[in-house]
Amino acid sequence: ENESVELLATPDSTYVFVNWTGSSTSTDNPFNITMDADKDFTANFVKKQYPLTILIEGEGLVSEEIITVGRVEDYDVGTLVQLTADPSEGWKFDQWIELDVETNPLEISITDSVTLTARFYVPIDSVSLTPSALQMILGDIDTLMASIYPSNASDTVHWKSSDETI
Repeated sequence: ENESVELLATPDSTYVFVNWTGSSTSTDNPFNITMDADKDFTANFVKKQYPLTILIEGEGLVSEEIITVGRVEDYDVGTLVQLTADPSEGWKFDQWIELDVETNPLEISITDSVTLTARFYVPIDSVSLTPSALQMILGDIDTLMASIYPSNASDTVHWKSSDETI
């Protein structure tokens, strides 16, 4: 009687302590009580949750499908999520930038806050040169222009000559 008791709630690695309920409520942990009567306490825990943030570079959508566990606002720790990058018409999926992988769909396990960027691009269908043929002699200067189709292509043209001095 009147002895002080310390209650300590220890969650496993996938949970966090919320509060004590029962004879009285408290968020203290450890929780000190005085035994002046019979008492009943319950330690309440919740599963850790982390946000999954998806960013888009280019044009397309990313769908999220939960493979295991459930989602409230954030994902519970250990949730397995399948991300599918779906490019808009005329666009192609390139990669998940932060992971430097082209896997699509991609399965990720939520163990912490995650931010991923899906990069989409417009591929080059064709390149035309103007003029289409050019003959030059040593010392001549001329201009060769490349037109890329479609005009909104994300790729670029890199010029290269078999003669390294050019």
